Amino acid sequence: MLGEQVKQYPEMINRMSEEGHVIGNHSFNHNYKELYQAFPIFWNQIKETEEEIREITGVRPQLVRAPGGTAGHFDHTYFTLLKQGGYIVTDWNVDSGDSKRRGVPAADILREATANMKSNSIVLLMHDGSGHGETVKALPDIIAKYRAHGYQFASLSPDMAPVQFKVTAKAESLHRSAPDANWVRSHISMNTALFEQGLPLMLEVGPIELR
Repeated sequence: MLGEQVKQYPEMINRMSEEGHVIGNHSFNHNYKELYQAFPIFWNQIKETEEEIREITGVRPQLVRAPGGTAGHFDHTYFTLLKQGGYIVTDWNVDSGDSKRRGVPAADILREATANMKSNSIVLLMHDGSGHGETVKALPDIIAKYRAHGYQFASLSPDMAPVQFKVTAKAESLHRSAPDANWVRSHISMNTALFEQGLPLMLEVGPIELR
């Protein structure tokens, strides 16, 4: 989810959470120029979106998907510091092609999404929102075809080995400066603790007990 969309549609986020879906962090505004200018800018957008989601669901999303994918955008600094901060970066290994242009026909999406069904584990890239109504139309047939080939559907989780693209020469050629040690210490080092399971807090108020 994009943070700006979370702010606009809190009731939808709450419904997703209540229905058991896993919500991932997709930055705040999807602006490539900002996000890939320097890592602290990317980090700030992840944290801003995280807080928006936490306020609605009570849960901090650990899964992060980079706008446009990590290929060509992430250098080793992005991967390393996000991992140190407790996040799991995920890409995909099958692209439905629904973002090639506005209004890609459902038949084309179905064909692209099911063209390579040889892997034991597939993370399929699809999009929602404005201009992606055809994706919704294609989805029932995509689900049926995967099931017919013996696949089962499951939510991504931090416990799974993520699908990640390799760092490309294009990303390395950007020569972005890594944050200094003080910035890492004040932002990254303490962040991992946010995802650790602590002891339960018990609160007793008269005859009422809250966990």
